[in-house]
Amino acid sequence: MAKRVQRKAGSAHFPDLPITPDRFEPHLDELLETAGVEDSVGARSHLVIALQLAQASYGLQLRSQQRAPRELLKQLEGSIEKTLALLGRLKTYPDSRDVAFVLYPVGHGVVEVATAREMISRPLELPRHPSISDEELRWPPRAALDGMIAGINIELLLRLIMIREVRKRARGLGQPTKQDKDAIVSQAVQFFRLHSSKTPTTDPNNAFVKFAEQFYRIVTGDDVEVGGLEWQIRKVLKDKSTGE
Repeated sequence: MAKRVQRKAGSAHFPDLPITPDRFEPHLDELLETAGVEDSVGARSHLVIALQLAQASYGLQLRSQQRAPRELLKQLEGSIEKTLALLGRLKTYPDSRDVAFVLYPVGHGVVEVATAREMISRPLELPRHPSISDEELRWPPRAALDGMIAGINIELLLRLIMIREVRKRARGLGQPTKQDKDAIVSQAVQFFRLHSSKTPTTDPNNAFVKFAEQFYRIVTGDDVEVGGLEWQIRKVLKDKSTGE
């Protein structure tokens, strides 16, 4: 399989840019001509939609590949399990019974609250990299004592993090790295079959192969050498012909 050439400067952030029809307008004539599709409002509109859907899929897949590695998540899960076990042992001693239960003022970097309705217009915000000193954590500002106090169950909080964040993220890893190309080629196939009188095949001389390569370049900002999408084209055409 041909190798992908180096990504063009600036294209690393391409998926995060606004997905608007104007972005693709300069490329529509080229794509329609390659596909042998008569220029019409309907064809151009459908082509823009196909490009937008392909770029959205590409952006999601690109971000998923930037997730924390599974090994790191497994280490965190193991650490949480060990911490929970230690807390359980400590609670067997009377003077450590409440070791996992903490009271702290609301609104001082540790706990923030809002009603569900308030969160629609005012998302909860807590510092991701808090600079609160150990001394401040021990002795919150005197003004905080006049506000609300929250009780925090550390054990349940750790279990919640493990169930809803660590394990969920770990399950989402390990997807095929070719999935982003598959999604892009799939959108190209759908448009081509709907509007072109030509039949898409894997033949290097087939109009669809060149169309798919142009489509991919426009969506991602990456160039591929001739034949660089052969595997994806073969797979997508097979899946669509068998209904898989």
